[in-house]
Amino acid sequence: GPYVTNDGPHTFFDNGDAWHWLLQRGLAGRYVRLSFHEWTRMRFRHQGRLRMTLPSGYMKMTWRHRGIEVPVDRSFQDWAGERFAQQTVNEALGFLGPILFDGDPGRLSAAFV
Repeated sequence: GPYVTNDGPHTFFDNGDAWHWLLQRGLAGRYVRLSFHEWTRMRFRHQGRLRMTLPSGYMKMTWRHRGIEVPVDRSFQDWAGERFAQQTVNEALGFLGPILFDGDPGRLSAAFV
């Protein structure tokens, strides 16, 4: 349909504004960091299946293209769509939506994303 929903954050980073807001109001309790063993047990849902690794296209996008200049005045969807396979762009947007709290992160500035 024409509507997009966001269930809000699933994770709060302990150095971000949301975490500090919770602390100031006494709403955040103790937390623990994931151990190496717990990280190795993490799974990612991709195309309806749980995987132990991120999709290879997404990994190539994030690791091999670090440090390149990204335009501020272009959307991530347009900019990335010219450089990467559309499936890779869609996978990246799927991961970024919850992190950026945006139902359509592809419309945001490529430099921001």
